[in-house]
Amino acid sequence: MRKMLVVLGILMLVFSLVGCDDAFSLFGNDGTTTPEGSESKFIIDAIQNTSTSPPERALRTSTREIEEVYELWLMPTRRGPNEPIMHENMSGLKRFQAMEDGSYYIPISEFPNYCSSVVFIMQVSPDNSQELVGFLSLKINESTQVIEFPSSEEMISDVSFGVVTVSEDSYIAISQYSLDENGDSFSEATYLALQQNAIANNFALMALNILGNTHEEHFYAPSLSFSYSRDDASDVNWGTIGVRVYSDDHESIAALFDPEGAMISSSYRVGYGVNSSVQWSARLSLSEFLQLATKDNIWTLKTEDETQLAAFDLSVALVMDDEGNPIIPCIDPTYAVKEDDPSLVDRIDMNWFYYELDGVTKHPITLESPIASLIEESSLYMDIQVDENYGTYMLRSRGSGGAFGMEGDIFSLSNFDRPLGVAELGNLSIGYRFTFYNCNTQWEE
Repeated sequence: MRKMLVVLGILMLVFSLVGCDDAFSLFGNDGTTTPEGSESKFIIDAIQNTSTSPPERALRTSTREIEEVYELWLMPTRRGPNEPIMHENMSGLKRFQAMEDGSYYIPISEFPNYCSSVVFIMQVSPDNSQELVGFLSLKINESTQVIEFPSSEEMISDVSFGVVTVSEDSYIAISQYSLDENGDSFSEATYLALQQNAIANNFALMALNILGNTHEEHFYAPSLSFSYSRDDASDVNWGTIGVRVYSDDHESIAALFDPEGAMISSSYRVGYGVNSSVQWSARLSLSEFLQLATKDNIWTLKTEDETQLAAFDLSVALVMDDEGNPIIPCIDPTYAVKEDDPSLVDRIDMNWFYYELDGVTKHPITLESPIASLIEESSLYMDIQVDENYGTYMLRSRGSGGAFGMEGDIFSLSNFDRPLGVAELGNLSIGYRFTFYNCNTQWEE
């Protein structure tokens, strides 16, 4: 049986925004900006809320006023080893108020030149408390949008959104104008990349977690991990989901709770300590997780006296296809032998696919698939054990550790500079990264 382990180091969505102004004074721009001048900018003509009644958000911060006042909050989305979207991004957060005519501008020069960014649309109440109403997006078509915007150096001219619509049904605020209508605002390479990467856009929603869970004293960054196996018929057997919380809080005694208020941790406990980046964790079945991980269902980390340390919306945890299936790239590798020596491997073909939730139906991932562009070629590696020694084949440049070289791409590997024997394939495991998923598969003979 082939065993597969997929680890999702994902920063989750969070909505505890009371006292956000205090956080800004600690981590970044604590004022607001009203852009002026004629430089290139993001242009939003107006923000329109299609909700017909006040929302019933699980973590509301204020009562909706008759007159809705919005701000745009721009935040970098730098990645990190434990926090895929780092809490340090708060230091780069900037706020932009409406112009007198009700439109909104963000100068391109305000965007970071070193990484991508997201733009939160926040409703601001008279007492200055804030509530998220959506992420600014630039639509590609009726089902896909750009949510994570490129660096300032990759944008050429004005990006026009027109009237942006927010609703209670989605975290994504929909633009009137499309990416295609703004094609001249980006380089050709950037334009194509924005189209190709749209399928993973829901990961940008994880950035909101930083707003509510980054404080002067501590931060809390949840992630998921899960495992599954494939049986002899190549059907998948889904395992359990692990909910993990990265934090620098090593003193609080706390436990994790699901949206229904049930404790999913084994007990209240202090964090795992300074030698662990993960401080709290719990496990539950995949079916239970998928049933509970819906929009506005809030998972919490609380102490015994009911003090809430953190709150997460896990409904945005996975990349999903149009039919609601989580996209977890799998491989079913095959090999060809050398013509002059059939005991040696000439080529390995990866044969990518992902399963539907039934664990049986497969969807191939081909060169033409947008999903393929999100599998990082530089992350692909093969670990091999020979006797008691280990080695690694890599496509990227050799490191100081003396890794073996190989050529090819994510679909086919060849020209192994350390000859790879057919008899050694059973000692081979293949690893790769898909957006925030770290995957590793043991070769099945």
